[in-house]
Order: sequence, then structure tokens, then C-alpha cells
Amino acid sequence: EWEKYIWKDLALWTNKDESNSTLAATYWIKAASANPEISCAYQTNMALCNCVDEEEKKAIWQKYAYGHGCPKCHECSNYNSNNRCCPKAQHRWAKDYETDEAVSDFLIKSAASQGYESSILELCLYQVQRQYAPDKAPAMIDLLMFNFGHVPSEYDAILDKLAQDKEYKLLSRAADLGSRRAASILAKVSKLRHSNFEIYYWNALSANLFTRLSFLEEVSEHKISKGYFEPTSLIEQDYLDCANKIAEQLIGNNEDAFELLKKLADFYIEGLRYRTALKLYQLAEAKNLDVKENIEHVKELIEEEEKDSISYDRYDDYDDYYDYGRDTWDALTDGMYGDYPGDGFDYDVLGF
Repeated sequence: EWEKYIWKDLALWTNKDESNSTLAATYWIKAASANPEISCAYQTNMALCNCVDEEEKKAIWQKYAYGHGCPKCHECSNYNSNNRCCPKAQHRWAKDYETDEAVSDFLIKSAASQGYESSILELCLYQVQRQYAPDKAPAMIDLLMFNFGHVPSEYDAILDKLAQDKEYKLLSRAADLGSRRAASILAKVSKLRHSNFEIYYWNALSANLFTRLSFLEEVSEHKISKGYFEPTSLIEQDYLDCANKIAEQLIGNNEDAFELLKKLADFYIEGLRYRTALKLYQLAEAKNLDVKENIEHVKELIEEEEKDSISYDRYDDYDDYYDYGRDTWDALTDGMYGDYPGDGFDYDVLGF
């Protein structure tokens, strides 16, 4: 049983040293043998980590591009569990090895239909760039920064093409799957479509958390600073999620992050969600911030709430509002002996 877990960890650990690629490959093979239902994942890891020679790597990508994949895939959002063609393998085979352009196009579209982000971007961004601006390919450093929301200037020339419905919908799908590249492009493209809401939305997805919070706060109907509210829209839910993420991790400089944390804690206190507010202050305390008074205040509120609430699991709590004597009298006499005579009545008089 332990082999299901140990070989993968050994492979990942060993692979950090490129000189141990052969040993890492051995561990990947053992991991695949111990976990046959996800051998596709471990075999493709071998190919990705360059643990095997080029011919074996090629054989791995081809095998899983046309079947034999995991019963449940973690690489996409709409995995075809019947055909089990790995979208990652389809994309790799199409890009690196397939010589037939029609077959390559089919594999890319197949992987994209399964929700594989790289294939979606290939269809709606990279192919468009090669078609309309083949001499303006971004440098590697620009592509790296693209992952952090900085759009390479080379794409400015094709923004009008990316604004077309087909490309726009595919970019939206990639952004929805979490692609920062797609969201960054969409923020620019939306200006051509003259949609203020979309500009705010895509900027919010591609920007840093504080900028995203600012965008979402602007388009949200309710504000944290205006009082407690329950989210009634996706924008309001995203707004609260973003604020919570910044507050819980104290992202940014301490002063701004702490100010947001206190504002959010007050927001939850107003909504009587004292334990959520306490958790925020405890996280701040773990970061060595002086919030002792805040924690004490919230704990007092929690204690008051617990005193006011009635626990239905304890017998004693019923005494404050439930008359057991009267209930017993009614049950035994069924109303035939008049009203309840009061505490201390001797039921033996009735023959019970």
C-alpha cells in the first residue's frame, strides 16, 4: 500500500538533480506500476522531466495522445473518460512531433474541447499572432512576464483580430480556467468592444490582488465599509473572496493589509459572525501584530452570544422556560381533574 505514495515522492525528489535522471525514471516507472489507474500522469511526468531519451519521450506522448489516459484527468475541465485521450499529450504531440498539419490541428482542437488551457490559447492567441503578425513574436522574457499580467507589445497589432467573437469567446474560456495571459489580453481587447463592465472585470482578474479588490469594489453594489451584507451576485462574492485572501495572508505592506483586516473584521462583527472576525485577528497575531485588545473584545462578544443562546442538549436549560410539573399533570389526568394544582402535588392521591 505504501508504494502507491512513496515512489512518486522519490521521483520528484531525485529529479531535482539532473545527474540522477535515470534513477528518477526508475522511480516514475515504479510509481506507474503501483498506481496503474494514473500511470498516464507518471509516464508523462517522465517525459516532461526529461528522464528518458527522445525516442521514448516521443512514444509516451503518442501513446497517451490517442488513448490509455487516466480514468479521471486533472489537466482539463471536460475530460473524455471514454476515449481517455490525454489533452496534455495531444497538445505536446501536435506541437512537437506531428508532421501532418490537419492532424495537428485536430489534436489541438480536441485538447481545447476538453478545457486544456494551453490548447485554447494556441487557437485564439498564438495561431492568430502567427497568421497576422508572423514577424512579431514576443521574446521569452516577455512571455514569462505575460504570466504576471504584462501583455507583450507585439500583441497590440492584432488586438482587433482578438476582439472577434470566436477568439473573444475562447479567450474568455481560458481566462475562466485561470489563465492570466488570457485575462490580460481581454482587458485590452474589451476597450475595442467598448464595454466598461468587461474592462473592469478582466482587469480585476489579471491585476494584483489590491488592484483587483479596487476594481471589484467599484463595480460591486455593496461595500465592506458601508456595513455588513450577504453577497447576492458573483461580483460581490469575488469581492469578499479577494478581501479575505488579502486579509488572511496579510498581502502587501503591513499597514495597508492590517487596515483591510480590521475593516473586514468589523464587517463580520456587524454581521454577528464573531468567530470569523476572531480568526482574522488570530492570523494577525501569528504575524506578530499587536491585536490583543481586538481579540479580547471579540472573545467577549462570543461569550455573550453563548450566554444568550439556549442549548437544547442540556436538561437544565429547559427549566427556564418549560413547566415539567404542569406537563406531567396534564399527561396523567387528561384534563379530568381540573387545573394543575401547583408544585409539590402528590400524584399517589390519583392512584398513580
